[in-house]
Amino acid sequence: MTNPHDIHRNFAAWTAHNWAHLVPEADATAAAVAIRFIRAADELAKSHNNTIKPWKNQGIAKIEDFRILGLLRHLNGQGISSRDISQHLDFEPATVSSRLTRLEKHGHITRIAHPTNRRTHHIILNPDSAHIVDDIYQALVINHTNFFKSLPKNEHEQLADILALLNK
Repeated sequence: MTNPHDIHRNFAAWTAHNWAHLVPEADATAAAVAIRFIRAADELAKSHNNTIKPWKNQGIAKIEDFRILGLLRHLNGQGISSRDISQHLDFEPATVSSRLTRLEKHGHITRIAHPTNRRTHHIILNPDSAHIVDDIYQALVINHTNFFKSLPKNEHEQLADILALLNK
């Protein structure tokens, strides 16, 4: 096991060890898990955005852009409101609005006016962009495989199950 006193080798263990001494009644193990989880999530987000970079000149600058396009791809031409996109992807409405504006400017989406509510639009993926979304997905699958390559398949499944418990 890594020396918990070595900040450079294992920051999470070092932090948990120090908190255990400062606040012995608290569960320092939970802190170590949280720190590792946050760091892993940050690293995965960085690798996602690096994977997306080849499509930046096509208006797909961040993983959030892909997530919106991916949702639209799964809807197979059915429209969805920006409010529903915000809810399904857990994005702030302003984030969805700015991303939709860029995606529309680059021709990936179309906004269709709602027949009875002028303030609402249905957003659809333009059919010509479907192959781009598929290509990005394939690149992300390779990225995920590389990111998690140190875990055997059964541990991938265990991690997925554990994370599902946290995301109820």
